[in-house]
Amino acid sequence: MQSTRKCPKCHSPSLVYNEENNTLYCQNCGAVIEEEITLDSSFQQFEEERSEITYKHIEPLDELAEERDRKLMERFIAVVNEIANKHRLHKQVCKLAEEYFLNLIKTGKKITLDKIEQYAIALTYLAARKFNFPISYKALVREFDQSEKISRLINQLRSELKIDLKPLGLKEFLSAVLDELKIKDLDFANEVMSLIQEAQNRGLIIGKDIRGVVGGAIYIVAKSFGMRISQLKIAKACGVTEITIRNRSLELVPLYRELTGKEVALRKYRKKRPKVKF
Repeated sequence: MQSTRKCPKCHSPSLVYNEENNTLYCQNCGAVIEEEITLDSSFQQFEEERSEITYKHIEPLDELAEERDRKLMERFIAVVNEIANKHRLHKQVCKLAEEYFLNLIKTGKKITLDKIEQYAIALTYLAARKFNFPISYKALVREFDQSEKISRLINQLRSELKIDLKPLGLKEFLSAVLDELKIKDLDFANEVMSLIQEAQNRGLIIGKDIRGVVGGAIYIVAKSFGMRISQLKIAKACGVTEITIRNRSLELVPLYRELTGKEVALRKYRKKRPKVKF
């Protein structure tokens, strides 16, 4: 039995439902088909039909004949898997990154083995963004001791591979971060969203990175709800630094107090004075 539903972009019938993000996306090109799906009987019927479809993912190594290209791909896959394990990326992100790299090799692009980590960081970042997964390329740069020039490589590869990325939506990003932090409380999510939206309405976060704003709001509401969650953990989930989380939370806490009447005590960060030896 074949599913009658296909991807509107590449027309592939290989659609996948992600239970964690409540999203339907194309397994072939990565396009998001539907978000915040309600699993009614019609969708359950579609899932039953999809389970009967035989889809074989083409392994990148099977597509390469040259030994040099195979070695490049093997190293690339190893680095992508390392990133995925550390940042808990969905396997579809890894597959999409591998397909991007395979397309680069097929175009005859000259890639040396010593540059593989840079390509893995750039393409994993682009694949994660395609799935609206929060990840910071700057964090990856620090982890692999690479240069900041990767931002230029990301833009270059995005252009070469014609990767269309939509701006990261607030609601989608917040949902992804809360999933990463394993916070399932709907009241918690609504309170974070209300705080951010009011801050937007008042122009308090103009020019601020939305990742830091989300992280700061989560930290405030977590303190209000009595949840023990560190700034470091939130920072890692959002892909920013602890200092960013601290600064955004200090900026937002007066507004939260005004909106909810709740007092949230936050300690201001003070630089330690260097000890003077006599």
